[in-house]
Amino acid sequence: MSTRSAHTPHELGPTPERGMTLYIEDPVAGPWLSVVEDREGDLVVLAAPRRSGGGISAGAGRAVVLAYAVRQVPCEVDAEWVEGAHIRAGAQVVVLRMTGPPRRLQRRSAVRVPVELVVRARPEPGEAPEADAPGVAAVTENLSAGGALMRMPQAVETGVEVLVTLHTPGEAGGPMEILSRVVRCDRERSGGRPWRVALAFQRLSSDEEERIVRFLFRTQRERRARETGMA
Repeated sequence: MSTRSAHTPHELGPTPERGMTLYIEDPVAGPWLSVVEDREGDLVVLAAPRRSGGGISAGAGRAVVLAYAVRQVPCEVDAEWVEGAHIRAGAQVVVLRMTGPPRRLQRRSAVRVPVELVVRARPEPGEAPEADAPGVAAVTENLSAGGALMRMPQAVETGVEVLVTLHTPGEAGGPMEILSRVVRCDRERSGGRPWRVALAFQRLSSDEEERIVRFLFRTQRERRARETGMA
């Protein structure tokens, strides 16, 4: 079954370029994380995707979707496998062909999922985390592989490190303890959670990043299915 779905009209977006991190949404092997090594016309050369289980299952002609962001604006483009993993310039790479124009998605089209987050703030940057510190209730507005945007009942100083317990429903392995840094904190409204706090995840392992990516892509697919009436 193809990953391509019925798309509402989108503004044309930029193509993926060298050095860009992107996700390969593959219907057979699941989402893969990779980096663009080169682009030659409609061909995109990628570093062999990191897989915790090893092995690359790339079938020539199989349709996928490449998802990436340019200046924090989500983009995607339909593509298909051209070649399996092979060596180019001493590195293992894979090659895909773009089969349609890149789409610049509206920011509201980005994955926004209500996940359970427990935040324990460190007293000061650099100090050891307090494992028994009380959790701060937070509502997640936006979750990505790089961080989270949350509504919180109290302000958190920019630059402070926090310890986040992240639960990804449907993913095996239990909760993840992720060290994060506060990069922005703004009061935007009154009420129980008036503070909007942006966190950047620090030192994610490849396995943790893949778990978050799989969860995000599964959520995105379920959302698209609902929007197109296929759920």
